[in-house]
Amino acid sequence: MASFRSHISLGIASGILGGSALVSLAVLDQPNFLLVVFIAAVLGSVLPDMDSDSGIPFHVSFGSFAVVAAALIGSSTYQETPGDLTRVALWAAGAFGFVYVILGAIFKRFTRHRGMAHSLPAALLAGLITFFLAVRFSFTDMEAFVLAVAMIAGYIGH
Repeated sequence: MASFRSHISLGIASGILGGSALVSLAVLDQPNFLLVVFIAAVLGSVLPDMDSDSGIPFHVSFGSFAVVAAALIGSSTYQETPGDLTRVALWAAGAFGFVYVILGAIFKRFTRHRGMAHSLPAALLAGLITFFLAVRFSFTDMEAFVLAVAMIAGYIGH
C-alpha cells in the first residue's frame, strides 16, 4: 500500500507533465491557469484516500471542499448584498464549517477505506464536479474541460 507522500508525489508529477503537455501542444499558455491545472491533478491524486483512517487525505480533501464551498457561498452572497460584508463572511464561514465538520463526520461514519472512492465511477464523478465548479467560477468550457481531465488523471493515477 502506497503512502500519502507517494500519492502526492505522483500527483505532482502528473500535474507537471500535464501542464508541460498543454504548453507544448499550445492548448494553453496562461501561467495562472497552469497552476490551477497542477492543483487539480495533485488534489485528484489524494481524493481516493479521503476515506482513509490516517486522516491526512481526509483533511486535505475536505479542507479543499470546504474552501470551495465557502468561496461559492461567499461570492453568491456578495453578489446579492455587496455592502454587507459581515453577512458574506458569516455565510462563507458557515458553509466552510458545514462541509468540513458536518458533512465530513457523515462521510467518515458511512465510508470505509478502499470502498467506493477507489473506483472509476468516483473518478468520473470527481471530474464532472470539477467541470461544474470550474464553469461556476467563470472558466471557459475548454478550461473547465482541461481541469476535469487533470482531476481525473490525478485520481486514476492514484
